[in-house]
Amino acid sequence: MVLTEGFDLPAIGCIVLARPTKQIGLFRQMAGRGLRPAPNKNNLILIDHSGAVYRHGLLEDRVRWTLDVSKRAENPTHSKRDHAQISRLVECSQCAALRTAGEKCPNCGFFPQRRPDLIAFCEGELSRVDRQRRVAEAMTGPDERLRWHGMLTFIAAEHGYKPGWIAYKFKEKFGTWRSAQRRAARAVAGSSVMGALENHRLCEGQGTGRMKPRGDKGRLPPFVPLLIDTLDQPAWRAMSHGAQVLYIALRRRYSLNSHNNGRIFLSQRMAATELRSHHKEIGRWFRELQHYGFIVMSSPGCLGVNGKGRAPSWRLTELGCMKELPTRDYAYWNGTLFDPPKHRPVTEKRHTHRSSKKTESRGGKAPH
Repeated sequence: MVLTEGFDLPAIGCIVLARPTKQIGLFRQMAGRGLRPAPNKNNLILIDHSGAVYRHGLLEDRVRWTLDVSKRAENPTHSKRDHAQISRLVECSQCAALRTAGEKCPNCGFFPQRRPDLIAFCEGELSRVDRQRRVAEAMTGPDERLRWHGMLTFIAAEHGYKPGWIAYKFKEKFGTWRSAQRRAARAVAGSSVMGALENHRLCEGQGTGRMKPRGDKGRLPPFVPLLIDTLDQPAWRAMSHGAQVLYIALRRRYSLNSHNNGRIFLSQRMAATELRSHHKEIGRWFRELQHYGFIVMSSPGCLGVNGKGRAPSWRLTELGCMKELPTRDYAYWNGTLFDPPKHRPVTEKRHTHRSSKKTESRGGKAPH
C-alpha cells in the first residue's frame, strides 16, 4: 500500500519516496507523513529514490502558497538554486546525503577542499630595477660573457656538475654557444647569476615553487605497485587467476594523494568491460577476494538519491585506511579453499499425455 496523504502515524521516522511527482503539494503531503511530532522523535530520515528533492527543494524551505486557481505554489529558495543565484544541492561523496554546495555535510560533516588554481607563467630573466622602475639594459659584451662563464664554472665545481652543464647554461643566457676563447678563471658566483638560475628552476617547476628533479630521464610511467610480500602469501597463490586480475584492477584505483582506501569502488559492469569477462564471473571473483581476506566491503551498494545505483565501496587490507594501520587479513587465512556455491542443473520436464483414461465398469471393476 502506498501512503501519500490522509495517513496519520506520528511515530514514523523514515519516509521512502519511491515514485516521482511534479506537484509540490503532493511532495509535501508524502513527506509530511513523517513530520508529525511524537515523543522521543527528534528528526526525520527522508530517502528519495525519485529525485523529488532536486525538483521541489528541501523540506525546510519556505513555500509560497496561493489560493489563486491560475497560479501554483512555488519554492522561492529552490528557484534561486535553479537560476544559480545561490548554491545548488549536491550529493555528499562520503555518506550520499544531500548537502548544499560549498557547505559542510549536515550528516557526516565532510567539507571538500578546493583544488588550487593553475598559475600561468612565462619565460623571463631577472633584471635590476632602479627607483624609477626602469630596467637596466642587459650587458652582453665579451667581458660580461667571460665573467658569467667563470661564475658558471665555479658553480659546476661546487655542485659536481658536468662540463656540458656550463655550456647549456651559457647558451640559455646569451643565446649562442661560447666561442673559442681563452678559458676563464673561476670566479665566485654573484647575485645576478644565482638569481637567473633560480628563476629558471622556478619556471621548470611550472610556478609551483618546487624544483624540477635532476636526472629523472629514467622515470617510470604510471604503474600499479604490488608488494612482493603480498604475492608470496599462501592466500594469494591459492586464488584463481581471475581474482588476482580483479585485485589488480581494484589496486589501480587507489590514489596515494587522496588516500581513498575504504572508498574504492568498481562496479561489476565496469569490471566486466575492463577485464572482458562475464558479470557472473566478476561477482564470484569479488566473493573470492573477500574469502581470502584481500578486500573488505566498507559500504554496500545502494540506490542513490538521483535514482542511479551506487557500487559497493571496498577497503584493501594491505593498505592503511584513514589513520589506521593495514589489517592484512590475508595473512591470517586458515587454509580453507574458496568453494563457490554450485548451481543445480536445470532438467527438462517432459509432459506425456495419456492416450486412454481409466474407466470403471458399472460393477465397480476396471475393464481388462
